[in-house]
Amino acid sequence: MTAIKRQRNTMAARRYRQKGRDRIAELECALRDMEHERNELRLQLARREAEVAALKEMFRR
Repeated sequence: MTAIKRQRNTMAARRYRQKGRDRIAELECALRDMEHERNELRLQLARREAEVAALKEMFRR
């Protein structure tokens, strides 16, 4: 009886630890996606700011 309880507990602990590892992997993937999106948005912003500066320069002439 004790051996069965110990085996069940061992399996439950393995599942619990695996679930934690899976969650961390999922969060790391989401972080990479967000960082990529942030970098794309920063690039778009820089392009738009350059465009605004060029248009302001054109209107000043």
